[in-house]
Amino acid sequence: AVGILAGWGLGMLFGMPFTPLQQLSPFILVGMGVDVLFVLVKSYEIIVARSPSMTMSDAFGQLMATSGVSAIITLLASMV
Repeated sequence: AVGILAGWGLGMLFGMPFTPLQQLSPFILVGMGVDVLFVLVKSYEIIVARSPSMTMSDAFGQLMATSGVSAIITLLASMV
């Protein structure tokens, strides 16, 4: 919340108009993040179920190797 307010304040400081799009942008960004969150959480559950003894760093590395591209494609599709 503080980052959003700071961004709006800096925009106003530099003379950017405060538009309805700026008011909606935090909600749009959160919506885009939630889509990717579903992809990553499901993939993490699958990785942990396959090998429960895997360390957290190894599981995260495998998560990014297997689902990183899907997350990027989901983000790009949400932006369009």
